[in-house]
Amino acid sequence: MANWKTINGKKVNIGANNHHSHGKDERFHVKKKSFDKIVDEVKLKPIGSISGETRKDAEEKVGSKIESHHGNMYEFENGEEWLIFNNESDARKEALEYMENLYDDIGIDGWNKDWVDNLDVMDMSETDIRLWASEDGDRFVEDRDANEILDMAEDFDIELPKEYDDKENEIYSDDQIEDIRQQVAEARSDYVKDILKNRGLRYYVVEEEGLTRDEDFMEEYGKWLHVDKDRLFNASIDEDGIAHTLAGYDGKEVELPNGKLMYRHN
Repeated sequence: MANWKTINGKKVNIGANNHHSHGKDERFHVKKKSFDKIVDEVKLKPIGSISGETRKDAEEKVGSKIESHHGNMYEFENGEEWLIFNNESDARKEALEYMENLYDDIGIDGWNKDWVDNLDVMDMSETDIRLWASEDGDRFVEDRDANEILDMAEDFDIELPKEYDDKENEIYSDDQIEDIRQQVAEARSDYVKDILKNRGLRYYVVEEEGLTRDEDFMEEYGKWLHVDKDRLFNASIDEDGIAHTLAGYDGKEVELPNGKLMYRHN
């Protein structure tokens, strides 16, 4: 005798009922397993980018059914919203996109000032380095007399032309002094440029020149710096974790039994 069950509006014959003889019990169990498989398939229906298995685990974790989704954001019937990802790489990508949008909206103010100040994520642009170094070189030789220029040339190992008067004293014309002055300015500029590229502006003005205190550096010279956003965003994740960015509700990451990741949004 057929035994019909209705699943998703469809009738399914799962075989004989318990009134059959003992000899037909094996057939009943086979049919019963088929029915359970059908039920599981209904329960494990995928949604969005997650599998049915992940959906089942997520709904058990939240204690509510998924109602809808937008991208990686899943809304549950109890009102909770969770971001769900198949792997850490996808979650990190989402966190980086969030930071990009945050930076576009409010800039560096979205990050802790003291943390950013102590982080190596702010550099001068190549254009600003050239400009700074060139102006420094010009200031370095400005208002220097001939003797000072000659001494500076020796410090930079600049080869000087040799001309003598009849008393064997070295003599240089005004044009030669100006030429040497320009060589000294260029040598100084190259020196400063190398420091700015390899040690940074903070080191140059605080340590090398003593122009300001470390605690006053950003206020006085921060306008010369530009944020390396890739370094800033990745350093933020490495420091605080992905959940700090994606789990707005509690800052926690939830790992499901199959390794998928969840972050509660609200």
